[in-house]
Amino acid sequence: MKLPEWLERAAPGDLGVFLSRSASPRKGGLFVRHICRSHPEAFLDPRSLAALDAADQHEAEEIDEAAHLTALQAAVQAAEEAEARLRVTLAMEAGAWCDSTKAADSALAAANVARDVARNGCYRRVMADLMRVVGASTCPRSTSRKRAARTIRLLFLEHFGDVKRPIKFELSWRTGPVVALAASIYAARAFDDMPILGDALEDAGCSDADVLGHCRGAGKHTRGCWLLDLVLGKK
Repeated sequence: MKLPEWLERAAPGDLGVFLSRSASPRKGGLFVRHICRSHPEAFLDPRSLAALDAADQHEAEEIDEAAHLTALQAAVQAAEEAEARLRVTLAMEAGAWCDSTKAADSALAAANVARDVARNGCYRRVMADLMRVVGASTCPRSTSRKRAARTIRLLFLEHFGDVKRPIKFELSWRTGPVVALAASIYAARAFDDMPILGDALEDAGCSDADVLGHCRGAGKHTRGCWLLDLVLGKK
């Protein structure tokens, strides 16, 4: 997927400034949780990823507060156990910073980030923490920091679009069939139907190349997709 030139150059820290200044708690939370789930090689404890999923489900009112809290408590326990393993490893290695110690430290960092993201969504240091985890060379099968930054930029484009050149979404495009189809795609996570949404928007009079291209392009979609949110009026 081709990125806007400014986004191709943007560092994750620059995107973090946008999150802190302009992104809604919902959008920011969906974005950073998606980053975590896109790097399962870093977030190895299934309780960490389950807590991220539960946060998304709670935001969408698919699970209640009790279920969300249970998942979050499991993520907290995962972080506590990772910290205990690091202490044991340090004791066994007499404080030496060897491969096993680095691996234990990376596991603790990932568990802490997943816990904090599941609990808070965005927070001030979230992008720095995410880059430390997903770009760490000590994570098994990890990508490089450069490749991790590329993934983050792609996910940013999916969630927020080209914020330097925002789409002017015409109210006349928001017809009953368009809204109903977008709501169905969002609720069922039926993102394979995005090209059909493009057809419906075109039938409603939309000829905007960016809107139609987003529906029909090869990129992956998710909850938080900027176009679905525009159609559904989600912040």
